[in-house]
Amino acid sequence: MVVAKQLTYDPWSWQVWARQLAFESAVGFDSGGASGWKPLPVIVSLPFNWIGPSAAPLVWVWLTRTAMFMIPVVAWRLGRRAAGFPGAVLASLSAAMLPGATLFLGGLTEPLSGLFLLMAVEAQVRGRTHRSWGAGLLAVLGRPEVIAWVGPYGLWAVWKRKLEWYWFAAGLAGASLLWVGGDWIGTGKPLGLFGKAQVSAEPQRLQAATHPGVEILSHQVVPLEVVICATFAFVASLVWREQVSRTLGSAAITSGLAIAVATEFGYPGVTRYMVPLVPCVFVLAGIGLGRLVGLLRSPALKWTALVVAVAGLVVLAGPLALERDRADWNWYAAREGRINDLPALVKAAGGRLALVACGDLVLTPSAEVSAGAWAIDVKLKDVARGDLRLPKPGHHAQLDVVLASEEAVARNQAKAYGLQVVEVARSRYWVALWVGQDGQRPCRPSSVKGR
Repeated sequence: MVVAKQLTYDPWSWQVWARQLAFESAVGFDSGGASGWKPLPVIVSLPFNWIGPSAAPLVWVWLTRTAMFMIPVVAWRLGRRAAGFPGAVLASLSAAMLPGATLFLGGLTEPLSGLFLLMAVEAQVRGRTHRSWGAGLLAVLGRPEVIAWVGPYGLWAVWKRKLEWYWFAAGLAGASLLWVGGDWIGTGKPLGLFGKAQVSAEPQRLQAATHPGVEILSHQVVPLEVVICATFAFVASLVWREQVSRTLGSAAITSGLAIAVATEFGYPGVTRYMVPLVPCVFVLAGIGLGRLVGLLRSPALKWTALVVAVAGLVVLAGPLALERDRADWNWYAAREGRINDLPALVKAAGGRLALVACGDLVLTPSAEVSAGAWAIDVKLKDVARGDLRLPKPGHHAQLDVVLASEEAVARNQAKAYGLQVVEVARSRYWVALWVGQDGQRPCRPSSVKGR
């Protein structure tokens, strides 16, 4: 978390759009491409483009990682309020055991949305309704599905006269406008985001199931023991009128069920949409264990039970978290070197204009398309997702940016189709190959120079 600094696919797309909106890009704003628009990362990153060329991506990735560190801190405060010191220790530890944490090292919005949701719960139980409403709206800007709890909560606050109706209306309208307006301005399609999600491979796989709503719930990597402890804490909160657990449970249940039901009826949901709710479940589980420890009267028994509960959490949740983190880290570390090397390829080619002038851009592997769009400074939709596509007869020439390890495959495929191949530039991990028809003038590294 300290050394690695690169973003993953969608976050690079948001950085491309933030730079375009800041007028620091060589091209105009266009939110077309495979990634979905998200207002939170674009708005946060936009002003940092005026500091330096790499400031915005670094700020965003460190902001999301800070959120991952802050989740156990907020969990401590919630646990202490609900079940005293044992609840604080166990809720914080539970939140630190979230499985798959390294998957979100690369700047995805789910850690921030999860943190803001916990902060909204904390502010609500402390009676700070305006702050809670604001934190909830920030969670919505990162993941719209949490509106299933944030929206009804706002209505309840207005009904109880804890929140003015104009703050509720302004917040809801502002969040809706930011979600719809980005793609509307960037592509001219107000519902473009929904259309992109529908054609994505992961939602299509879920929709192919007999019951997509059940399928999306079954894919959640939450240990059964955690679910049992969280359920106990929620049920106990209803009996003993304990507000923290009741609010955490309502946030997780309403949003989770809304996602599952919507997915069942065609919403292009994926398992990642549930992630902001997972901290609520783990914190609830910690509170449930803390409440059980707190039932003991003897201080010695309490400390013994607390130690046993801590050990049990580590044994039950730790291996799953480490297993997923190790696999995710290996994948992330392999990408780190490749993405770091993309600017070197652009420099070796003589600048972005030299690459753009060589033909239609195709980048392989497709997982690095958005990073390539950032490095070359082009519109996301102008970089084709690769897997070594070749130009059809009569089409323009193209520039294949491929991993050096895949160069032989690219050359052999082009040769099999009778196409010309000319090396334009090379770096440690990448090679740029001009691919064209017989009779077309090849692109040379020195043919165009410039930014």
